[in-house]
Amino acid sequence: GSAPLSEPESGLAIKILDLLARTPSDLGAEPGYAIITGLLFYLLGPENSLARLAPALLGGVVVCLPYFYRTILGRKAALLLALGLALDPGLVALSRQASGAMIGVSFLLLALTAGLAGRPVLTGAFIGLSLISGPVGVLGFLGMGLAVLIGRFAKISLPEPEPTHEDVSESRWSPVQLGLLSMGGTLLLVGTLFMVYPSGLGAIAGVIPGTINRLVTSAGISVGWQGFALLIYQPLVVVFGLIGGILAWARRDDLGRFLTIWFLIALLLAVIPPGRQVWFLAWPLIPLLALAAKTLGPEFVWDRETRLVSAGLAALIVILLAFIWLQFASIARVEQASQTRILLILGIFLITGVSTGLIAFGWSWEVARRGLVWGLFLAVGLYSLSLSMRMLSPDAPRAQELWYGQPTVVEEELLLKSLGDISEWSTGRRESVDISVTHDLPSLRWALRKYPMATFGAQPGSGSMPSTLITTLFEEPSQAAAYRGADYLWLSALAWEGAAPPDILRWMVFRESPTRNEHIIFWARNDLFPGGLIDPAADLPLEPDPEQVP
Repeated sequence: GSAPLSEPESGLAIKILDLLARTPSDLGAEPGYAIITGLLFYLLGPENSLARLAPALLGGVVVCLPYFYRTILGRKAALLLALGLALDPGLVALSRQASGAMIGVSFLLLALTAGLAGRPVLTGAFIGLSLISGPVGVLGFLGMGLAVLIGRFAKISLPEPEPTHEDVSESRWSPVQLGLLSMGGTLLLVGTLFMVYPSGLGAIAGVIPGTINRLVTSAGISVGWQGFALLIYQPLVVVFGLIGGILAWARRDDLGRFLTIWFLIALLLAVIPPGRQVWFLAWPLIPLLALAAKTLGPEFVWDRETRLVSAGLAALIVILLAFIWLQFASIARVEQASQTRILLILGIFLITGVSTGLIAFGWSWEVARRGLVWGLFLAVGLYSLSLSMRMLSPDAPRAQELWYGQPTVVEEELLLKSLGDISEWSTGRRESVDISVTHDLPSLRWALRKYPMATFGAQPGSGSMPSTLITTLFEEPSQAAAYRGADYLWLSALAWEGAAPPDILRWMVFRESPTRNEHIIFWARNDLFPGGLIDPAADLPLEPDPEQVP
């Protein structure tokens, strides 16, 4: 909760506040998130942390799900999949955002787990919760359903669900019918907040049209931007996932082939809609993580005779790759790649290849391959871990991260501190001053939610002099001489013209790239300050007496 809500996050949070205030509000395409978070706001109050609580908790639940797939994937692959789900930078960022994206991913994966465990009632309930979470849930359900249909058509043997645990022997309902009834009941109860909010049924009915409208009419990012994000944030998953997909088709591995089909369909659904966003890649990422874990699992074998050789090669690769990263950082710092550094980087790659070849010649290719995989896993895994830690830091520039909602709020804390000080000086309380906001933004509404005397709309009239104002950079109060103003950087968003930043290395190392910034000005009336007067002439210094000037 320490980082301010971005502009898209604030838009959803404001809709929830309107819902609690009984103000007519369109919940949009994510009513599930609004209803769940609205209950938290009602019980505990509107806070940043509560706006992100449901995605964070459900993101943690996803990490535990590979335990139930250990018989299908294998124990090592399931453990690696859990590690990947926990530390993947994209999923970490998604679980820290106030939106329905991670809720949709989590509930649909829970539905898949419950379905394989033979729990039709739970499966239907989780599918219903995923669908009302918004576009990510709808796209995930569509992609998973198409993958299953294509897998059946291609005669791929899929894991069969366990016998149902519900007693349906004496019931006239089949497991499919039980699941549909459970899904309908979940939509009815959760969508209406257990009949407390009956108009929620209208919001649920508008999920599919709202999702289609959002995907088709809204402005999205380019496909190249999505591809750049996938390669930069998930290099290890992309490399070993694609290798796993190719090996699955070569070895006729049914599970691997199904995961490959699921990945390709989810990727198409993520890049085809005009309203595409980076977080649409969450669904292609899930089967790709499973393929990578399935590929890496058999490589983690601790052979007593050759373990030191493989470990030594892995340590050498980690050191060499770390040295390459330092060279990249130096090039990014001086903004110029010298011929010496380029030759040095090429030489390091050559040393890595020669070392692997010598071990393969002296021992075996299996030993060399194991050391190479271990080294790449540790080195690139540390890189992914550092990206995840950057996602968790509230002080990191979130405007430079592709997986966070754009634009992001920057100097909210400074504005609220200044506003609170002014309010305390003039009224004795930090949230009692009157505020007139001419620039009506969801992020400003959310930041000022605790100020009951805040008004949003047009510029105050010539005869009105509110205690404080918030305007754009190019606006001034009608009586500007009676106010003192301070400039704040409010919104910041990436401003790349292509799929990648102009200086890729500088962005990768220092997260520096062109941004589009929006400033606001906070104005406070002169008489709120000690010794200040509204009359501007009274604030001017007196003319000195010429006779008294030495």
